[in-house]
Amino acid sequence: MAKHDISTERLAVRGMRTSLLGMLANLALALTKGVAGLFGHSFALVADGLESLADVVSGPVVYVGLKIAIKPPDTDHPYGHGKAEPFAALVVGILLVAAAVGTKGSRDRSSGEDCGAGENAPDCGGSRTYRAGGRTIKPNR
Repeated sequence: MAKHDISTERLAVRGMRTSLLGMLANLALALTKGVAGLFGHSFALVADGLESLADVVSGPVVYVGLKIAIKPPDTDHPYGHGKAEPFAALVVGILLVAAAVGTKGSRDRSSGEDCGAGENAPDCGGSRTYRAGGRTIKPNR
């Protein structure tokens, strides 16, 4: 039976505290970036705010994963619960990929016109719009 290491527990508790602090910092960043992006008509800033929001959502996954991972071995898990930590990392990775796909998928062309090259091509320079947070954003050109 594996011995439960106290130093590992201390590191996990420290990681849990860091996770909580990170969630608070990322929440502040997400709100600041999102509001600034909406008011400044910056899709990049809104997307960065959404990425920070994904970090807020993934924080509890890391926290719970660490909390489970530090449990001592028991009869059902004679080698401990250490595999909860890589499982939590996998869930965080899936959440980040989903956030990236969601951000990319939120861009939208409001004009159905073909903006290809040629002398009869329409001027589509100002037709690109973005949807974020329930608002439609049209960049200044």
